[in-house]
Amino acid sequence: MRRLTLCATLACLLLHASHADQLPELGDPSANTLNSQQEHELGESIMRQLRSSGDMIDDPDLSDYLHHLGYRLASNSPEPGRSYDFFALKDRTVNAFALPGGHVGIHTGLILAAQSESELASVLGHEISHITQKHMARRFEAESRMNLPLLAATILAIVAAHSNSQVGLAAAATTQAAGSQLSLNYSREHEREADRIGIQTMYQAGFDPRAMPRFFEKLQKSTQLLDNGAFAYLRTHPLNQERIADSQGRAEALPYRQVGDSIEFLLLRERLRTLHEGPQKAIEYYSGMLQQGKFSSEPAYRYGFTLALLQAKEYVRAEQELARLRKQIQHPYLEELAAQLALAQGQTDKALSIYQAALNLTPDQAGLVYGQIDALLQAHRNRQALAAIAEHKGQFGAPPRMFKLEAQAYAALGSPAREHQALAEYYSRDGNPREALTQIQLALKVAGSDFYLQSALEARQRELRAIVANAPKQQQQQQ
Repeated sequence: MRRLTLCATLACLLLHASHADQLPELGDPSANTLNSQQEHELGESIMRQLRSSGDMIDDPDLSDYLHHLGYRLASNSPEPGRSYDFFALKDRTVNAFALPGGHVGIHTGLILAAQSESELASVLGHEISHITQKHMARRFEAESRMNLPLLAATILAIVAAHSNSQVGLAAAATTQAAGSQLSLNYSREHEREADRIGIQTMYQAGFDPRAMPRFFEKLQKSTQLLDNGAFAYLRTHPLNQERIADSQGRAEALPYRQVGDSIEFLLLRERLRTLHEGPQKAIEYYSGMLQQGKFSSEPAYRYGFTLALLQAKEYVRAEQELARLRKQIQHPYLEELAAQLALAQGQTDKALSIYQAALNLTPDQAGLVYGQIDALLQAHRNRQALAAIAEHKGQFGAPPRMFKLEAQAYAALGSPAREHQALAEYYSRDGNPREALTQIQLALKVAGSDFYLQSALEARQRELRAIVANAPKQQQQQQ
C-alpha cells in the first residue's frame, strides 16, 4: 500500500489550567516571525504537493464532518475567527499534523484507532493549538533563513520522509532540503503549550478531556506490542508513563463530563474501515462481529456491512441489510447508500427520486449533493446537472470534484471551451497549475467569438502563468 507517513506532533498531549502560569506564551501573535501572507503561501505550496500525491481522500461526507468537528474546536480556541482547512489522507498509520496557513491533516488510521469522538477531538485540539500559537512558523524562523520555496520543500521533505517512491515527493523534496536538520518535532515547551491550550479548547467545545490520556495510553501499549511502524511517531516523540500520568492528573482536575459519539463519527469510521479492508475482508469482519454481538454500535457495524456488500456487488444482501438498518436509525448517509444501490442496479430514476427526497429534508448534505449531480450525469440530464452545480458550487468552497463534474457535463453537451475551462479549475485546485494553464490555453483555441468567455479565459491565463512562474522548479518537474 502506498503510504504518505507524516511525522508530526501527536506524542504528548494535555495540560491543566491551574498550571497555566508556569508555561510560557511561546506563540505570542506579536512575535517577530513569518507574517500571515508568508504562512499562507508556504501552506499552499505544501498543499499543492499533497493534493497531487493521490493520497488525499475525496469523500464529501468525510470532509464535511472533519470541517464541522474542526471548527467546533477552533471556535473555542484562542483565535476563533481564523480559517482552517481540515483534510484526511488514506494512510493506516496513526498520525495527524499541522501545517502553516491553518491546514490540518488527519490519517485515516488515526480515525480508526480513536474509540470515541472525544479521542479524535483531543488530537485536533492539540494540532489547532500549534497553529494558533504559531509554533511551526516560529521554529522554522528560529532555525532557518531559507526563502519560502525552499522552506516549503524542506517541510515537504520531512512530511514525505517515509513516502513510497511511487509518489515521488520524498526524493524531490529531500534534494531541495539536503543537509537540513529541521524536523516537525516541536520543542518540549511548544508541546506543553499545545497540551494546555488544546485541553481547554476541547473541554470548552463540549468534549471529554479524559479521552486524551486514555487514547495515548492505549497507543503506547499498542506500540509496545506491535513493531509494524503504525505508531512510528511515538518513537520520535516518546510518550512515557510520567507524561501520561501528568496528563491524567490535569484532565481529572476538570469537571467530569460524559460525552456520547455523534452518529456521523460512528458511521464514517466504518466507511473508512471498508475502504482499507476491501469489500471481501470487510464482509467477513462485519458478518462475524454481528453474529457474535461484538460491536460498540450495531447500526454503525450494519452500515459498514451494507456498504461492503454493495461494493462486492451482492445487491440482494445489501438491500436486506439496509432494510434492517433503516429500522434502527434514519440518517442522510443511509439515503446515499440506498441511492447508490439503485444506481448500481441501473435504476437511475429511483436513485434520483431518493436523492431529491433526501435533499428536500437535508439540502446542505454534501454527499447527497454530489451524489445527485453524479446521478444526473449518468442519466444524461446534463443541463440539470449544470444547474445543480451552479447552485452548490460556492456552498462547499468550490472543491476540485465540483469542477470535474462540471467539465463532464460540458463535454456531454459538446461545449469544449467550457469543458477545458472547468478542467483548468479542477487541476488548479488539485495542485497542478501547469496542467490548469494548458487547459486554459486549449479553451482559448476553441472559444470562438464569445467576447466574455475570451476575456475570462485570458484573465485566468495571466493568473496561472504567474503561479507557474513562481512555483519551485521541483514542483514543476513533478507536474
